[in-house]
Amino acid sequence: SSGINAEYGGVKVPAFVWGAGITPGTVSEQLFHITDWVPTLARVARVKPKKELDGVDQLDVLYGTATKETRSDLILELDPCYNQAAFISNNFKLIVGDASPKPYDGIYQPLVKEGEDWYFGNQSRSMYA
Repeated sequence: SSGINAEYGGVKVPAFVWGAGITPGTVSEQLFHITDWVPTLARVARVKPKKELDGVDQLDVLYGTATKETRSDLILELDPCYNQAAFISNNFKLIVGDASPKPYDGIYQPLVKEGEDWYFGNQSRSMYA
């Protein structure tokens, strides 16, 4: 799936985790956001964060001992430039605005390689000379 549009949003991407307590071959369909890594790894390290974190501790999911879903909601996108928003709740996804791929119109320019250097496609190479 592509992370370019709100319809898919890069949600269904694989992650591989290895370590003590994780059964080889374990597969989970649980929602797991990048913000979940900090509270999860904090628990592994037995560190109590000083502030409340945005993520959810997913260690029981990794260990295969979770008895219920640890995360049922997820904000996928809030993009004021293109008036798009996407939110998942349980098995439903709400998309507001046009979910089609975003145009590269100067806000999100693709990178262009020139020799060994990379530049944003809308920038003059002379800026870096």
